[in-house]
Amino acid sequence: MEFVLFPHAFLDLPGVCGLPSEHKLVLCAATAHPRLSACGVLVATPYVVAGLPLPPEVFWGVVADLDRREIVAADPATCEIFVLDAFSWHRAPSCDEDSSWARQVAAATARVRSPRVGDAVRAALERPPVARIAALKIPSNLLTAMPPRGRGQAWSASETLVHFALATAPTQTAAGVFSPTWPALAAFCSLPAQTLLECVDSLGATQLVTFDFETGEVFSPARMRAASDRDIGRIQRTAESVISWSIFRALAAAATRRFQKITLKSTCCPLGEVRGGDVSGGESVADRISTLNGRVVRDPASGETATIDTKECIKICQKTFFASQLVREIDAGRLELVA
Repeated sequence: MEFVLFPHAFLDLPGVCGLPSEHKLVLCAATAHPRLSACGVLVATPYVVAGLPLPPEVFWGVVADLDRREIVAADPATCEIFVLDAFSWHRAPSCDEDSSWARQVAAATARVRSPRVGDAVRAALERPPVARIAALKIPSNLLTAMPPRGRGQAWSASETLVHFALATAPTQTAAGVFSPTWPALAAFCSLPAQTLLECVDSLGATQLVTFDFETGEVFSPARMRAASDRDIGRIQRTAESVISWSIFRALAAAATRRFQKITLKSTCCPLGEVRGGDVSGGESVADRISTLNGRVVRDPASGETATIDTKECIKICQKTFFASQLVREIDAGRLELVA
């Protein structure tokens, strides 16, 4: 399958949120993979396992632990893995349904070789949930088709998971641009915050993502790969709210490749430059940020002050702000410039 459904908050679901990052990576592979069958079974052959950044013994050790936790049903003898809650986001055909989807699911179920995995699939089909979990369409090769990072170099398990999470995070947009809360995203991936940022830096070095530290915005081109024509309006609205010029340029380039006809308007373009679409007048946020460096900001409620360094996060009143967020806080009167 070229595209699969993947739950927005899969890595934060009960029973999954507290798992180590390697477990989450294996679960993502068992949920979103080109070899995934219509009934949700992945046959993890040696070829499939070799396409993941985990040694085979580690992969099957994680699968065994997930099986013990009753998150998956697996049979190493047949290499089959089934995520038990798969039909919480996939539609389970009714017993008397005669649609193309129902026939695909029935045929895939009949091909399951392991009695144990087959029983788990049939049990899930017989007792589907009353309400399905919200899911999005993503490329099925999101984990397996990352371009090489260089001769003799491979992506680590953490980098692969972060790349996947940046494209599928609950707060992501159809355009692939969002401003994550880094501690929350680190918890989403079960990684230390510093490791997460290091992974983002390495992914950015090969343009798999674009990250602007000053504004806190991230662009994941992988998310736009699944966008359709009906997403164009949302992509255009997101583009208008982008603060970072580098993020807008990357978004505009990806949108032009994805859609034959799309016009994006920017409010972040440096004065005097017109690129990637029409530019609205007025002082850009980028210009505002450049004037803040070295100035002192104060919280009126507590009286606490901090000196602004636009290349670093600013901490005040136990909150952390990027430069772009400071602009919004100052405009809203929640913070004030004193020097």
